[in-house]
Amino acid sequence: MKQVYWMNDCAVTPLAFSSEDNYSRIKTGHSSIINQPQLSLNDKPFWASLFSESQKSQLADLLGGIINTKHYTLFEQLCIYSIHQAITQSNIDFTHAKNLFILSTTKGNIELIDIPGDERLKLHTTAERITTAIGLNAFPLVISNACISGVSAIITAKRLLAEGNYDHAIVCGADVITSFVAKGFQSLNATADELCKPYDASRNGINLGEAAATVILSNQRTSSIMVKGGSVSNDANHISGPSRTGAELANTVNIALKESEIDKSQLAFISAHGTATIFNDEMESKAFELAGLSDILLQSLKPHFGHALGAAGILESIISIQALRDEIVLPSLQYKEYGVSGKINIASSLLHSSQKNILKTASGFGGCNASIVYSKL
Repeated sequence: MKQVYWMNDCAVTPLAFSSEDNYSRIKTGHSSIINQPQLSLNDKPFWASLFSESQKSQLADLLGGIINTKHYTLFEQLCIYSIHQAITQSNIDFTHAKNLFILSTTKGNIELIDIPGDERLKLHTTAERITTAIGLNAFPLVISNACISGVSAIITAKRLLAEGNYDHAIVCGADVITSFVAKGFQSLNATADELCKPYDASRNGINLGEAAATVILSNQRTSSIMVKGGSVSNDANHISGPSRTGAELANTVNIALKESEIDKSQLAFISAHGTATIFNDEMESKAFELAGLSDILLQSLKPHFGHALGAAGILESIISIQALRDEIVLPSLQYKEYGVSGKINIASSLLHSSQKNILKTASGFGGCNASIVYSKL
């Protein structure tokens, strides 16, 4: 089996239009989450991270020399820009046949839902449109598995590259927030009426976010970051509620660590899912305790740019790998008072760690879970 390396990436959020700028703003405690009254249900405050009209215009201007933006939705524009920036940094010829393109999303072109019969609502059609726009000679694959889509997409790419089926993989995760999406989450009483507070005693729900994030992986030695073991499971616990024991997520963690051939004591930190809902954070705390990770520093990045759905796992991996390179542990913004029953070690301030491995986890509707390990050589 071949080793798999993390080459280049590009994160596009309402915080910033590059991985480096997003990371810089997060390190200084910035958040792009604000009250969005136009998407509120029953006049309850709805806090989210959304692209402003001026940012959408900026994106269109940046894409002006690449595509005719009038023919592409916001979702497609975000994907195309993120992919184009990551490719530009890579110095790789993506015109040959052994490239893979994976699109990770939960809703895709959901902004077109009111247009009957629009083919662009089909995720495979969207993936093909994006590859054509970029000029990629790559087999398109779609992974849409609730909120673990991003982590699952990276694990899938890693496995295919390790087996030698492809030389390079472009993995892009993206989602946009529409009234349909916002009100769906609000109807579940899952959204916060303030900036979210993962693992805090006073947490009361998630903040949603728009984003696109792309990573280029390779089975050729191209960087000092390796994509190691990964595991995906589905416990079919409930249509929306997570496991009450955390055993299923703990199992994916243990498998990922075993496949990576590292001991849990070698982890610098855990980049957890941390949605700030009552049930998710409670489940995660139990899972990490079951996996023997109670002493490992843990954080959630959701208070900076919200829950970006299909982009979340890739976006949070990008920021976490930046932190790994810098040997720091980012704090879990908004955390003040311990609010879960499982024993976990929440990072409440910026800390330093010389350990060379990190664990990224995700969980989602239907009882799905995913864990992956990244290592610095």
